[in-house]
Amino acid sequence: MVEPTEADIIQSLCSQFLICKIMKKIKLTIIAIISCWSSYSQIEAGLLLGLTNATTTEMNAISGSITGSILYNTTENAIFQYNGSSWVNAAANGTNLATQDVIQDPETRTYDMNTQNLGFINGKVGIGTSSPNSTFEITGSFSSPIRSTSVNTSLEVSDFTLIMTEKNLTIILPAAGGCKGRIYILKNIANGNNFTSINYIKDDGTADDKLGKQKIFWLQSDGINWHLINKA
Repeated sequence: MVEPTEADIIQSLCSQFLICKIMKKIKLTIIAIISCWSSYSQIEAGLLLGLTNATTTEMNAISGSITGSILYNTTENAIFQYNGSSWVNAAANGTNLATQDVIQDPETRTYDMNTQNLGFINGKVGIGTSSPNSTFEITGSFSSPIRSTSVNTSLEVSDFTLIMTEKNLTIILPAAGGCKGRIYILKNIANGNNFTSINYIKDDGTADDKLGKQKIFWLQSDGINWHLINKA
């Protein structure tokens, strides 16, 4: 076996030292890259895309606007888009209700969906009309829940019309205080009387719980009592 010379040993040490030095530089380079990458992973305000700002007056004074152009309206604090003839609020304009006929202002909301109007005007709601003249107006038919029972039953928030097919039943009304304004229609087609769990006030001001046979009773809560508002 040949013994390494002093020159061989020196050359080997130099090679190892050079390799260590190169590896150290590579390691430092990698660390620097990672650090740089991490710093750019945080979004900087200066890198954000901004829109041109304009007041409503400045916006409307722009001439030669291209359809589709957008800007930030500082008066309305909203993004506006030019639709070819005027600047419109992009959020309101983005609503697609079949015909895109949308009109909005602080007190009025009207929607035309295939000529079937839906209007919200000063606290009034209209279905089939864009100008309701009552709190709720509907220009057409409507449906409400209806069910039959042959046993004692409780009236729920989902009920409206109840048909009683057997006699001597107890119809459990909810407390009047928790459902002011609610109306129930109770139709007794049985050959005998039925009864409510809570007395209702008749048209003469007296209390009663009887639901007479083959009769229809309309009861409404005033928030304190149930009242008979119609009987047929």
